[in-house]
Amino acid sequence: KKQIELAKKEKDDYLFVPINEIDYTKRYLKKSEITDMEKYIWLFTKQWPNIYEVFDENNELTMHVVGKTTVYDEIITDYKNELRTKEEASKFYQLLKALFILQTELPNYYHFETQIGEKGELIFEYNSKVISFDNLSKFIKDEYQTYASDLKEIFTYKEEQEKTLEKLQEEEKDKNLEYLFREKQVATYLECRTTVFGRIKYFFRGKSGRFVKTKEKEKKKKNSKEKNEMERNISYSVIEEKKYYTIEDLIKICIELERIQIRVKNTESDIKALNDKIQSMNNKIKNAILYLKKIEEHKKSIFEFWKFANRDEAVGLNAGKEEEKEKESKPNLKRTFHFEEDFEEIGIEADRMQRDLLTRKECDALFLTTTNVLEDINKVREHQEIQEKKIVQLKEEAEKEIILFETENFDIFGNVKEDKTKINILANQKHREVEKSKLKLLDITKNTEVEDYKETLEQWNKSIDEALTKTKAIIDMNLYMAGNEKLNGDHIGVFHINPMKAIEEQVKKEKISIYKIQVAEGMSLAYASNIIYYDNDHQTLPKGMNVSDKVIVDMSQYDLKVKKQKIFRINQEINEEENKTKIVCVYEYELKNL
Repeated sequence: KKQIELAKKEKDDYLFVPINEIDYTKRYLKKSEITDMEKYIWLFTKQWPNIYEVFDENNELTMHVVGKTTVYDEIITDYKNELRTKEEASKFYQLLKALFILQTELPNYYHFETQIGEKGELIFEYNSKVISFDNLSKFIKDEYQTYASDLKEIFTYKEEQEKTLEKLQEEEKDKNLEYLFREKQVATYLECRTTVFGRIKYFFRGKSGRFVKTKEKEKKKKNSKEKNEMERNISYSVIEEKKYYTIEDLIKICIELERIQIRVKNTESDIKALNDKIQSMNNKIKNAILYLKKIEEHKKSIFEFWKFANRDEAVGLNAGKEEEKEKESKPNLKRTFHFEEDFEEIGIEADRMQRDLLTRKECDALFLTTTNVLEDINKVREHQEIQEKKIVQLKEEAEKEIILFETENFDIFGNVKEDKTKINILANQKHREVEKSKLKLLDITKNTEVEDYKETLEQWNKSIDEALTKTKAIIDMNLYMAGNEKLNGDHIGVFHINPMKAIEEQVKKEKISIYKIQVAEGMSLAYASNIIYYDNDHQTLPKGMNVSDKVIVDMSQYDLKVKKQKIFRINQEINEEENKTKIVCVYEYELKNL
């Protein structure tokens, strides 16, 4: 109704409305298959796609699958797959279905990553290799043969471990019998020492008996061997030599491999437990033997034995060195960071920390690093020359903002720019604070020369260093910076928490280069929180990182080393005519304290 009223006012002849409740033609795929396709894609992208049919002026049908996917860390981009024939649609559907089955049936084995193809379409990777319908059969065959080899290898290892376990079980049985034998000897002595007649009887008895292992006839453990043989036949029965393998074959062999792996882990745990138990029994038996030997040594005379029997000594059987139990260290639980879920909370925490630790001058210094003055700040740190044209540019900016004075930057208003009725909005909250100005902080006047500018930056560099020694990273996180091919390790680096912001800075380039660093909790850095961008004289400034997601890091404090390089594509623009894709190259750096 509102649109019709607006059309009448503007005298439009046409009113555009969406077409609703139009069913699929089912020319390429059944409706149930399209529904399944949406479900399959959601598993890999964690976002629902839009699937629709498009007819051109010649009534030729194209099925479009459009959506968003994560291609690296938290970098999200659009994709569009155009299925122009029934065969293309069928292949794409079957590829999605196969990968969906593998990832849901074997979650411990398969996790397929989404990437963008050369034409802006959604593609799938496993171990950095593209999986398509054309190479799907070969992929299944290669995976099957790999796991068949692993199954044979682990089954051999399983049999070796089970033989070791059987030997330990026999040893544990012998040790247990010897322990009971020694326990009976000590118990006899303790019982005899309680009465006069008993002591005399024990004194005149012969030496303590000697433990002799009972030699049983070695019986072939047919049941055990038959069981192993049966298990081997079951495991090896899933291994077949074929020209082609199905998803069912791959699932079967993976399930069998997982079953054997669980058996091996259980056997390894049993072996460890038996070794510990045998060690404990050895210690107890050793102590019992020493105790009985001590008794025999005091049987040289009745008087010496009588004196020894009167002693109130602890029983030697259990008093030995017990099994040393490994202290189970409690896991060091750390918070994990996810931009969408945690950025707001971390921003508030960072802003609160910096308000408590930083002086006003230090906040002003960090603010300058978030502006285009950062290039000159780094030049001063490296004792490089600053060109005269930079001063000219700053003077032109100051003149436009009407804060350029004859001799000095003197303002009778100071930081009181507006009266108290002037209200600003930040993070949906009202405040009366003044936004900082780089030109005022730099004291740009008509008489400012290059040397004056450099001297001012040297003073600000001191404040930057002081600020960065006070503030620390409050959580482990990844940081990103737009770059070229190498990260300068001598600079003050300003990174983004959100990788998409770093990409936006280079979106006009044909190839986008990004530096990624991983910072750990406690590392020296500062956050570009609200207190960095605003003064807080009225104490009305909201807490958080609502202006920027930037983080300031002194790279000269760390040794930088490229540990990985990742290349992928993103779609810059998707339209009916063409998809504009860009290549993104990420250089992942490892940071170590100097």
